[in-house]
Amino acid sequence: MMTSAVTPNRPTDRRAAGFTLVELILVVALLSVMLGVVVVNLSGWNEHRRLDEGSRRLETMLYMARADAANRGKLIRLEFANDENGAVAVRILWEPKPFAAPGEFIDYEAGGWEHYSPDDLVEVIFSKSDAPNLDATDDEDATAFHPITFHPDGSSDSAEIALASTSAADTRRAVLTIDGLIGTVSRRIMTASQFEQEYE
Repeated sequence: MMTSAVTPNRPTDRRAAGFTLVELILVVALLSVMLGVVVVNLSGWNEHRRLDEGSRRLETMLYMARADAANRGKLIRLEFANDENGAVAVRILWEPKPFAAPGEFIDYEAGGWEHYSPDDLVEVIFSKSDAPNLDATDDEDATAFHPITFHPDGSSDSAEIALASTSAADTRRAVLTIDGLIGTVSRRIMTASQFEQEYE
């Protein structure tokens, strides 16, 4: 009986066994360039996300204010006031004692809304409401940031709120429109030139 020895196939050419150092360096260089392009594109994408995320957060706050006003049977108000840095920030107030102290609004802390605050992402350009601003003079009323009040019956002031990103790289604007009677909030993102044509 004859047995034959099986010899494994061995490459006779040394280059067929693997990659050369030059090939590995080229692959690493190409991967580095591609990673750099992705990082640059993602950083620009993140800057444009601020306006989108900030306007969504404010939209959520508007829906939460409507729901809390109906659930608690009290007035809830969103005010726009200057913060310590001079930027216009959103402030949430409520009227806890409508019979004992009507019209007296204090900070509303029961909602746990802190993580919905859009203040670090967007700046409020204006807030225009259909409700009369009784505290403002005629000159101030045209430029004032009107508060938006939500009522226990589910209605609210109809209003428009314009927002700009806190990033200088994003020149777009967002406009939230509140229909106070039926409770809908619509959000539009527009270019700076579209915003100027429509609102300035």
